[in-house]
Amino acid sequence: MAWPGQFAKNKLATPVNELVGADFFEQFPEGLRQAASVDGTYYMFPLYIDESFFLYRQDLLDKHGFQVPRSWEEVKDTAAKLVDTGDVSYGLAFQGDVYEGLTCNVTEFVADAGGSLLNDDLTRPETTSSETKRAFEFMRSLIADGAAPRATLTYQEQDTNDAFSGGRAAFLRNWSYAWGIANGPDSAVAGKVGLAARPTFDGTDEHHSTIGGWGNSINPHTQQPAAALTFARWMSSETAQQFLTREGGVLPARSASLVSEDAKRQNRPTYDTAAGITLVPRPTSTAYYPKVSQGVYQNGNSILGGQASVDGGTRAMASAISLALSGEAL
Repeated sequence: MAWPGQFAKNKLATPVNELVGADFFEQFPEGLRQAASVDGTYYMFPLYIDESFFLYRQDLLDKHGFQVPRSWEEVKDTAAKLVDTGDVSYGLAFQGDVYEGLTCNVTEFVADAGGSLLNDDLTRPETTSSETKRAFEFMRSLIADGAAPRATLTYQEQDTNDAFSGGRAAFLRNWSYAWGIANGPDSAVAGKVGLAARPTFDGTDEHHSTIGGWGNSINPHTQQPAAALTFARWMSSETAQQFLTREGGVLPARSASLVSEDAKRQNRPTYDTAAGITLVPRPTSTAYYPKVSQGVYQNGNSILGGQASVDGGTRAMASAISLALSGEAL
């Protein structure tokens, strides 16, 4: 779900607002509607989504009498305590390498702090706001204070899965598929793991996740536009979404399908938990998103690693994003 802005600008996807009923897209979560549209025009039929979750070692929490952390401050405190016990080498494993995964993490932490990377109409950066700085100060402190390993600066999804499923980390932020890996036959922690929504900062109640997943767009140059529309629309229908839920094991895009009886029968904690998470899209509706994201993850990694200060790094990030939004970034 990272291309609607580029597709729209380059006329590689057909606008679909007028091809469906006015209330069609209201059946999907607000964050997903934002991710599928550009300036109120939809260029994608949602197929399925992915969200990030917080996995934890239930056995170690029980062993030491700790509660499941509900705030990031609690995560940091509990992580340090569990590392001190010697039962794990690391506290929290999350993705901090110089790549798109860091932009996902930054988007979520900034939302937790009450901010956003860009303004509402995606015309200017908001990375020097107090909310964004709070998010980076905390992310940086996780590594500097030892709650997350220094290796976080090179971690991508598989690295964090390996750390958690190998028994080296107490907590994990990752996508829904990580639940299956953590409880799979090759996992050292199978049957010892719990899952919850990502924590948030003290004083707030909303739990966030950025959005992954897939949608169907219609190629405006297709020789079969009616067939393409019929298929794409049907795959977003209640019938198809329920089928995906029963047979595909993915998180359905439709809000109602996520809490349906079919979803409950999956007996996967990701389904129950996902229904209470607020989706926060990355600013993919701008046609210049790849360069915007590059500005985030390059400077974000420098902030987390201490090569740049929070003030200096967020200013450099704002400059990179501004250059990207002007269409002048190389």
